[in-house]
Amino acid sequence: MVKQYQQTGDLACIGKLFDRHTEMVYLICMKYMRDEEESKDATMQIFEGMVKSLRKYEVQNFKSGCTPLHEIIA
Repeated sequence: MVKQYQQTGDLACIGKLFDRHTEMVYLICMKYMRDEEESKDATMQIFEGMVKSLRKYEVQNFKSGCTPLHEIIA
């Protein structure tokens, strides 16, 4: 999906990534933020930011690309 989005800019790819990985991103946010509403907001901000970031940066694997999330939300 990442590669396809980078090549086409098709937002449906981001939607599929969102569907597949929302829970994982949310749980990482909860681990560091310990607040349900803030974690929900951070999760949405992360996926919104992906629209621009994935067009700029090479990401081979979405999950490993999420590894530095703690730096974003801490």
